[in-house]
Amino acid sequence: MKLFSQHPSYDGTYARPLYELLKLEEVREKEKTVVFTAPVTDFQTNNIGSVHGGCFMTYVDIVTTIGIWTFAQTDNATTSVNITTDFMLPGKLGSELLIEAKIEKLGKRLAFSSAFIYDRESMNMLAKGNHTKAFLPIPFKNME
Repeated sequence: MKLFSQHPSYDGTYARPLYELLKLEEVREKEKTVVFTAPVTDFQTNNIGSVHGGCFMTYVDIVTTIGIWTFAQTDNATTSVNITTDFMLPGKLGSELLIEAKIEKLGKRLAFSSAFIYDRESMNMLAKGNHTKAFLPIPFKNME
């Protein structure tokens, strides 16, 4: 996660501070699931004070990609083929998110995954997403 989150290609992007807020809570090997928490801060909210949809979508992208790399055990670069996010409830400033990424299937060329974003206190589902990624025939470039 550190290699990915600190990669120079994320400098100056919206994703960089989201990576910095994520805390890995649990890896469930048998279920091919990774679980994260993250606080909701000012920069993640929109003009009506709830978590911006783009923030939830970026979390779906980030956590599923980390999950895919965790369980695929590859250093190949990946690219999104399809990503969707459904929004159920607003995330609120000052709350904490619980974010799960489940790897549904790992093939030779494609990986299929799902993400679920909850309010940690109430465990109400705020958003859910699906992410399909293709493995590229090149390694993810290490920053070292």
